[in-house]
Amino acid sequence: MITEPVLIDKPWGSELILERNELFVVKRIFISAGSRTSLQSHEFKREWVRVEEGTVEITMGPDVHGLEVHTFTAGAVYRVAPTVVHRVHAIEDSYIFEVASPPSDEDITRYDDDYGRGR
Repeated sequence: MITEPVLIDKPWGSELILERNELFVVKRIFISAGSRTSLQSHEFKREWVRVEEGTVEITMGPDVHGLEVHTFTAGAVYRVAPTVVHRVHAIEDSYIFEVASPPSDEDITRYDDDYGRGR
Protein backbone atom coordinates (compact mmCIF):
# COMPACT_ATOMS: atom_id res chain seq x y z
CA MET A 1 0.00 0.00 0.00
CA ILE A 2 1.25 3.48 -0.84
CA THR A 3 1.08 5.97 2.01
CA GLU A 4 2.59 8.94 0.17
CA PRO A 5 1.99 9.99 -3.45
CA VAL A 6 4.54 8.60 -5.90
CA LEU A 7 5.45 10.47 -9.10
CA ILE A 8 6.42 8.33 -12.10
CA ASP A 9 7.85 10.07 -15.16
CA LYS A 10 6.56 8.79 -18.49
CA PRO A 11 7.78 9.72 -21.98
CA TRP A 12 4.43 11.47 -22.62
CA GLY A 13 4.11 13.15 -19.20
CA SER A 14 3.75 11.68 -15.71
CA GLU A 15 1.59 9.68 -13.33
CA LEU A 16 1.09 10.73 -9.73
CA ILE A 17 -0.08 7.64 -7.85
CA LEU A 18 -2.28 8.90 -5.04
CA GLU A 19 -3.44 5.55 -3.68
CA ARG A 20 -2.70 1.90 -4.41
CA ASN A 21 -4.21 -0.98 -2.52
CA GLU A 22 -5.50 -4.49 -3.21
CA LEU A 23 -8.80 -3.13 -4.62
CA PHE A 24 -7.89 -0.10 -6.75
CA VAL A 25 -5.29 2.45 -7.88
CA VAL A 26 -5.95 6.20 -8.09
CA LYS A 27 -3.73 8.29 -10.39
CA ARG A 28 -3.54 11.91 -11.49
CA ILE A 29 -2.08 11.68 -14.97
CA PHE A 30 -0.46 14.52 -16.92
CA ILE A 31 -0.10 14.19 -20.71
CA SER A 32 1.76 16.97 -22.52
CA ALA A 33 0.22 18.59 -25.59
CA GLY A 34 0.76 16.52 -28.73
CA SER A 35 1.81 13.42 -26.81
CA ARG A 36 -0.06 10.14 -26.59
CA THR A 37 0.01 6.98 -24.55
CA SER A 38 0.50 3.50 -26.01
CA LEU A 39 -2.22 1.91 -28.08
CA GLN A 40 -2.93 -0.86 -25.59
CA SER A 41 -5.39 -3.22 -23.98
CA HIS A 42 -5.62 -5.05 -20.67
CA GLU A 43 -7.04 -8.50 -20.15
CA PHE A 44 -8.41 -7.78 -16.66
CA LYS A 45 -7.84 -4.11 -15.73
CA ARG A 46 -10.87 -1.81 -15.62
CA GLU A 47 -10.43 1.98 -15.79
CA TRP A 48 -12.71 4.88 -14.92
CA VAL A 49 -11.33 8.22 -16.10
CA ARG A 50 -12.30 11.88 -15.62
CA VAL A 51 -10.71 14.67 -17.62
CA GLU A 52 -9.73 17.28 -15.04
CA GLU A 53 -8.13 19.86 -17.35
CA GLY A 54 -7.41 20.12 -21.08
CA THR A 55 -8.68 18.33 -24.17
CA VAL A 56 -7.90 14.73 -25.06
CA GLU A 57 -8.79 12.39 -27.88
CA ILE A 58 -9.52 8.85 -26.79
CA THR A 59 -9.07 6.18 -29.43
CA MET A 60 -10.87 3.00 -28.45
CA GLY A 61 -12.53 -0.06 -29.86
CA PRO A 62 -12.92 -3.82 -29.64
CA ASP A 63 -9.69 -4.43 -31.61
CA VAL A 64 -7.08 -2.50 -33.61
CA HIS A 65 -9.32 -2.58 -36.70
CA GLY A 66 -12.45 -1.23 -35.02
CA LEU A 67 -11.15 1.97 -33.43
CA GLU A 68 -13.12 5.19 -33.02
CA VAL A 69 -11.85 8.57 -31.82
CA HIS A 70 -13.78 10.54 -29.18
CA THR A 71 -12.89 14.04 -27.97
CA PHE A 72 -13.28 14.86 -24.29
CA THR A 73 -12.80 18.12 -22.39
CA ALA A 74 -12.69 19.02 -18.70
CA GLY A 75 -15.46 17.33 -16.72
CA ALA A 76 -15.98 14.45 -19.14
CA VAL A 77 -15.93 10.90 -17.80
CA TYR A 78 -15.32 7.68 -19.69
CA ARG A 79 -14.77 4.02 -18.90
CA VAL A 80 -12.38 1.47 -20.39
CA ALA A 81 -13.50 -2.13 -19.93
CA PRO A 82 -11.13 -5.11 -20.04
CA THR A 83 -9.89 -6.09 -23.53
CA VAL A 84 -10.85 -2.70 -25.06
CA VAL A 85 -8.01 -1.31 -27.19
CA HIS A 86 -7.38 2.31 -26.19
CA ARG A 87 -5.00 5.29 -26.35
CA VAL A 88 -5.09 8.86 -25.00
CA HIS A 89 -3.80 11.74 -27.15
CA ALA A 90 -3.50 15.16 -25.51
CA ILE A 91 -4.57 17.98 -27.81
CA GLU A 92 -3.35 20.44 -25.17
CA ASP A 93 -1.61 19.91 -21.83
CA SER A 94 -4.10 17.73 -19.99
CA TYR A 95 -4.69 16.24 -16.56
CA ILE A 96 -6.89 13.21 -16.04
CA PHE A 97 -7.85 11.22 -12.96
CA GLU A 98 -7.91 7.47 -13.30
CA VAL A 99 -9.38 4.97 -10.86
CA ALA A 100 -8.58 1.44 -11.92
CA SER A 101 -8.43 -2.10 -10.71
CA PRO A 102 -4.90 -3.02 -9.58
CA PRO A 103 -2.59 -3.50 -12.57
CA SER A 104 -0.36 -6.43 -13.27
CA ASP A 105 2.79 -6.23 -15.38
CA GLU A 106 1.49 -9.16 -17.43
CA ASP A 107 -1.91 -7.51 -18.04
CA ILE A 108 -0.85 -5.09 -20.80
CA THR A 109 -0.63 -5.65 -24.53
CA ARG A 110 0.92 -2.77 -26.49
CA TYR A 111 -0.03 -2.61 -30.17
CA ASP A 112 1.78 0.67 -30.91
CA ASP A 113 4.01 2.98 -28.93
CA ASP A 114 5.60 6.25 -30.02
CA TYR A 115 8.50 5.70 -27.62
CA GLY A 116 9.56 2.18 -28.61
CA ARG A 117 8.26 0.45 -25.52
CA GLY A 118 7.37 -3.16 -26.21
CA ARG A 119 4.84 -5.66 -24.93
